Amino acid sequence: MPLLGPSCRNRGSRRAEAETRGFAAEAVRHGVPVHRLRTPGGESSEDVQARYVGLWGKVCSGVRQPTLLVGHGGGVACLLLWLTGSGFDRYLQHVPGSAGVTCVEIGGPAPRVRPMNVSPADLPVLLNARTAR
Repeated sequence: MPLLGPSCRNRGSRRAEAETRGFAAEAVRHGVPVHRLRTPGGESSEDVQARYVGLWGKVCSGVRQPTLLVGHGGGVACLLLWLTGSGFDRYLQHVPGSAGVTCVEIGGPAPRVRPMNVSPADLPVLLNARTAR
């Protein structure tokens, strides 16, 4: 069952990196790791990850069918960190590019993440190659 996750964030962009540096500086001022920083009225990255992992559990426990998950880059990155067993130190490598798409196949002992954070322009070629197998 593929799960596609388009996003609106530019992976590795200067803006995302600047935002991360700003959050990191704020976290240092508060004496917490950046992924635990909670903005007033907002969520920490750990909170976002828990919410997305909860959604993931619902998707996996339901009827097996193609499912589309649309989210912002930060939430998609938090889910991908969890799915790949990566720590928050690899966060920026998992933030999708603008309208990036990730396919996650459920069915084996562990989810398979393939492809990850692909641009819409490259998607038809990848999907044609996958369906031709």
